[in-house]
Amino acid sequence: MKLVITESKLNYILERLGVAEPTLPYVNLVYEILEDKIHKLLEEKPKNYVEEVKIGHDYIKDIYTNYFDEFEELPIEIMSIDLYFKIVKEVESNNFATGGAAYQIEKKKKGGSYIKRKNILLPKKILKEIDDCVVVKMDIEIYITKKFDSSSTDELLYDLRDTILHEFNHIYEFYKRSQSNKSLVDTSLGLSGGKNYNVPKSIFNVWNDFIYFVYYSQPHEINAKTQEAYSKRLRMSFDDFKNTYYWKTAKGMEEFDSSVFYNKLVDTIKSHNPEYVESVLNRLYSWFMRDYKEVLNYFDNEPISLVKKSKNLESLIRNFEPKIKNAGKKLQRNYIRLYSLSPEENNL
Repeated sequence: MKLVITESKLNYILERLGVAEPTLPYVNLVYEILEDKIHKLLEEKPKNYVEEVKIGHDYIKDIYTNYFDEFEELPIEIMSIDLYFKIVKEVESNNFATGGAAYQIEKKKKGGSYIKRKNILLPKKILKEIDDCVVVKMDIEIYITKKFDSSSTDELLYDLRDTILHEFNHIYEFYKRSQSNKSLVDTSLGLSGGKNYNVPKSIFNVWNDFIYFVYYSQPHEINAKTQEAYSKRLRMSFDDFKNTYYWKTAKGMEEFDSSVFYNKLVDTIKSHNPEYVESVLNRLYSWFMRDYKEVLNYFDNEPISLVKKSKNLESLIRNFEPKIKNAGKKLQRNYIRLYSLSPEENNL
């Protein structure tokens, strides 16, 4: 199957939506390298597999040769990708899921992505234009259940492309911030409250809806979800897209009502044990705040006002309502523009 995304299909939306054109050659390269590996893994189905995939100069040469402008704007010299493959009991749908993580770009090597001196072996015309290069660190995760079969392989690979697009949008933003001497992207909110330390699964599932909404409301995630959704745009109609979790999540965020959500959470706790309502609410609040402060310390930042003025779980949820609703509206606008501005056919 052919999954290459071409630059021309994105030119018309770059400025308006922030889809990062310079990432596309890298997205295609990473996908092409991982595709063969994943086909093999799906055949062999190891229970738990990890591989470090190194993409160096031999591969990058094709990018700076054929995509000079893109390389100049995002000069990646090395990519180190930890590929995870795991058989799990269940996923939300389709008997498969993909995920990933892009490590922030720092000035020095600290275990993640970092800036390095440019390679003197690069062509002279490139050496004249760039001051440094990037070593990218990224994770790509593939999960399947025992019920997964080959009929779902194409959809899994499409989902993989969506994930790679998402993570490279982050890489692009991280690089631009490093070049402007801006601080790292503060991801503390997206890493808060998402671990179930000790509450029944049905309660945590309700709570997790709020956590996801907070995560998706972050500006860097809005950009990345928009670029990720463009991959969906290439292969489905808008009516079909409205049945995906992208649209449903954005719609749910726009319609988020903190009082309704809080009451649903309380009722779910009561269904387990009415005597534990306050205890569970306090635990969820404490876990969120603890996670938030721990990650925030890494960035050496002060808590944002939405968190600082929250005294308990109810006020925390209420304070985030406007941010969640506005982010949902913005995501929907971005998705609509992906469709309305494009003269291209729905499918590749």
